[in-house]
Amino acid sequence: MHNPLDETTRAWGMACHLSALGGFIIPFGSVLIPLIIWLTQKEKHPFIDEQGKESVNFQLSLIIYVLVFVIFLQILTPFLLALLPRDYSSFSFAVFTPYLFSMAVMLFQLIMAIIAGVRAYNGQSYRYPFNLRLLK
Repeated sequence: MHNPLDETTRAWGMACHLSALGGFIIPFGSVLIPLIIWLTQKEKHPFIDEQGKESVNFQLSLIIYVLVFVIFLQILTPFLLALLPRDYSSFSFAVFTPYLFSMAVMLFQLIMAIIAGVRAYNGQSYRYPFNLRLLK
């Protein structure tokens, strides 16, 4: 299979996606690292520009979704706790729901970044699901 993109272009496209995993080590690294790669490499090839924007948009989208969920949960939790019986299960709901949601988001982020990175390295443009197109 002949791919019109050279290996360096595909590697930078992949780096835009996989660098988001730095957020597991560095606070806000999931946005900052892909943003730095995109800003420094976007002029080199339209593919890098496209994949960099896609990665940064996805990471920003995840942050927005988590913030909305946390705000919604903060508003809703007192009402839900009032409906539940007063025992350990209501406490566990209030304490563990945000953690379970956070772990699910992190797993989703990991899987999507790997899929996008592999596709980018194969020279295929990748569009994340549920992605807000904040950067155009």
